[in-house]
Amino acid sequence: MKKDTELYDKIFKTAMATAMATSALAVTAPDVSKANTDEDVFKDVKTTSDYYEYVNELFERGFVSGYPDGSYKPNGLLTRAHAAKILALNLGLDVTTDYQISFSDVSKDDWYYPYIAALRENGIIDGFEDGTFRPNTPITRNQMAKILVNGYGLQPTSTITLPFEDISSSHWAAPYIQTLFDLGVTIGQTDTSYGGGDTVTRANMAAFTIRAEKTTNYRDNRKPDANVISSIEDNKITIDGQVYYIAKELQPLLHERNLAVLNEANLDFVKIGTKVVGINNVELLNSGTAENPLTLDLDGGTVEANITIAGDYINLANSNITGDITVKTGDQKQIEFNSLNLNGRLIVEGEENREQDSVIKLTNTTTGEIVVNRDKTKIITDNSTPSINVGGNVSEIEVA
Repeated sequence: MKKDTELYDKIFKTAMATAMATSALAVTAPDVSKANTDEDVFKDVKTTSDYYEYVNELFERGFVSGYPDGSYKPNGLLTRAHAAKILALNLGLDVTTDYQISFSDVSKDDWYYPYIAALRENGIIDGFEDGTFRPNTPITRNQMAKILVNGYGLQPTSTITLPFEDISSSHWAAPYIQTLFDLGVTIGQTDTSYGGGDTVTRANMAAFTIRAEKTTNYRDNRKPDANVISSIEDNKITIDGQVYYIAKELQPLLHERNLAVLNEANLDFVKIGTKVVGINNVELLNSGTAENPLTLDLDGGTVEANITIAGDYINLANSNITGDITVKTGDQKQIEFNSLNLNGRLIVEGEENREQDSVIKLTNTTTGEIVVNRDKTKIITDNSTPSINVGGNVSEIEVA
């Protein structure tokens, strides 16, 4: 069975499937303008409900939608096929490869075949002893516990101390339920009853899925530094040919207005499933010109990230950044910062005995400290002179 980072590095490679007329849980592109607010996305999923966070999260990722009347029907039952779809997409499995499976009631012509096949290929699901999968049968809480533990790379617990009277220590599902119970992913229907044979609702599935992924090592599962950005559209970004959803707090930076400067940039990021939830560093490789600098404009937004500038004639504007900004060693002639509030250091890397001047221009910009390790650097600022730490290899620096 493939687990942990090997499993999680299989990133979402699917186009959204066309919903069948009977599929109430269609996978459709989300209404970004609505999903990115705190308003009700569905009329029957209020922001005050216990499951709003989980349903809205799956909606933002484009993995679920509702009914034509604007409802989600959170208490509606979930089939094994629909559960397979949501889990396969959220795990980022490859659902485009023509995997071969032998369930007698799952045909390649069925809309759910790619999702079931991907889960089966990765050892996450099993069928029944009669060789069927029973895709249209509602999934039970016992079955859900098993596929969540398998899918998110968790280990079934051998010591059973469940408080539920309806799950014995010898029950096949007990190790899986115990694991999720210990992690806080699931609770009982009452203090003494788990209800393992009861069916999972649409709201349950959203909650179980998001809670389970937060207990795994997704946040530590970073891709290598060289992850190239090629496109940004609405709340989606393509990195190394793979499509991810962008967390709301990162959208001021990872925005399509910034594509010119972000195109071909390297992104060291943190993901949960198919969503970029954190940025360790973004390295800007493209260059503008003196007449047309490339601008990274956060439109007044606030982002926690480190930024490395390797290109020339870059302008970072209207930004609140928590992290360090590094002007990488190179022959940059001018880097500008306009209306920047930097809660971190501005570091200018470089060498001694340089002949090329480098101008770092700060307009309406504040920063805690500037570290200069590059000869012939000129700092131009319209604010009070910031604290400047000059490296020992620098023989000439100018502050204006």
